[in-house]
Amino acid sequence: MNMAILARQRTLQLRKPLALDALFELIAGLALIAGREQIARWLGVETMAVLAAGGVFLLAAVAVAVVVRRPRGDVVRLVGWANIAGGGLGWLMTFLAWGEFEPAGRALLGAGSDVFIALGVLELLALRQQPESR
Repeated sequence: MNMAILARQRTLQLRKPLALDALFELIAGLALIAGREQIARWLGVETMAVLAAGGVFLLAAVAVAVVVRRPRGDVVRLVGWANIAGGGLGWLMTFLAWGEFEPAGRALLGAGSDVFIALGVLELLALRQQPESR
């Protein structure tokens, strides 16, 4: 098989989970901004904190979208582990403040944390399929 075709297939293999990651970051950011007042009540925090978190997610969406254009193994690995760590921290925060959050807030944080862990695992698995990453 042609080396250019192989390189393109490897790049596409890395782009798929990264594109999904960027999409989730975008949706999460927009959802936090749109629902900031309700989400703030669920979590018992100031509306501005939810708005700031939404902004962080939007910035992350842009950053990951840039990586999608030219995915490099070391950057994909960093993004994957960052997602796993972020998901783990989300669960830790949920457990530590369990009684302070309304049930909807716990569900929101738990589901979001699970998605980040899953995205990180997908990114690391895609990277593992790359011959040069073994």
